[in-house]
Amino acid sequence: MSTTVKVKHRGPLVIEGDFKIVDPAGHELCPADARRVALCRCGASRTRPLCDGSHHRIGFEAEAKEEG
Repeated sequence: MSTTVKVKHRGPLVIEGDFKIVDPAGHELCPADARRVALCRCGASRTRPLCDGSHHRIGFEAEAKEEG
């Protein structure tokens, strides 16, 4: 399976597929069998680097660039 990173409109980066996320000490931040995770893009998440939905609370405005 491949890995896809989606930039959500006014939201997080969503990673789907095969991936591993590790902290600076090398500890895995997601279960080994995880196939989907959202990463914070707004900087307000209390669970950074994972998204906790704070972008809704703060009115995050960055948008994904659309191809045209």
